[in-house]
Parts: sequence; structure tokens; C-alpha cells
Amino acid sequence: MTRLRPVAMLLVCLVAGCGRTMCDIPDVNSSEVGVGFHIKDYGPRHAVAGAAFNAQPDGSSAAWFRLDQDVSGSEIKVHFGDEVVSGNIARDLVTAKVPDGAHARPGNLRVMIERRDGLDVSKSNSVVITLEKP
Repeated sequence: MTRLRPVAMLLVCLVAGCGRTMCDIPDVNSSEVGVGFHIKDYGPRHAVAGAAFNAQPDGSSAAWFRLDQDVSGSEIKVHFGDEVVSGNIARDLVTAKVPDGAHARPGNLRVMIERRDGLDVSKSNSVVITLEKP
């Protein structure tokens, strides 16, 4: 058997594609990504559409989510319907500002949390914030 030099081995690996790349990270909405953790509690559960709730100093709305595990050190994205924002983490508590467009109209706003640890992606169960008519 022929021994390859380290540089030649690296080139073989690169050409063969034996490393993971950003293209290998699955879309959180794909069937490849299963529910890996759960939202145990959250708030608000009901709000008035178009009105600020859990109002922040800048006038924006915010929501909180208590998870069944500590997600410290992970990158967290909160999906409010089709809008995605970064979440703030305090162990098993995630908070996020809710985009104005996400709560502008009455109806059910489906929320899901995405967790990324390097190339590993997992998602939570989804919950609903009910937006009532003003």
C-alpha cells in the first residue's frame, strides 16, 4: 500500500469532500431536523394584535420561553411565524423581541425555537401566541 504524504492526504480529503460545510447544515424546517428540546412554558399566551406587550424601553414587544434544558453556549433563533430573530439566553430561559409585523394582525402566531451548536441543529416544539382583535 502506498503511503500518502500529509499534504497529499489533505488534498484527497478536500477533493473527496470528506469535511462538513455550511451546505451540510440542514434547514430547521426540513424533516432532517427533529424536535430536540421542548418549550415548557412561555408568555404571553394572549396579546392584542398591533399593541405592544411585555413592552421594552424602545417600545418593542418581547416574549419569553422556558425550555426543558439549559441552552447556554448555543446560538438561538426564535421563529415568530415567518420572521426569525436572535434570542437571548439565560440557561433555560430564552427571551426575544417580537418583530412588529409578526403581531400586527389578529390570529394565531406560531413560535418555534432553533438551536445551533456548530453544525448541529435542533428545534423545539411549536407553541401559539393568540393575537386578539383590538
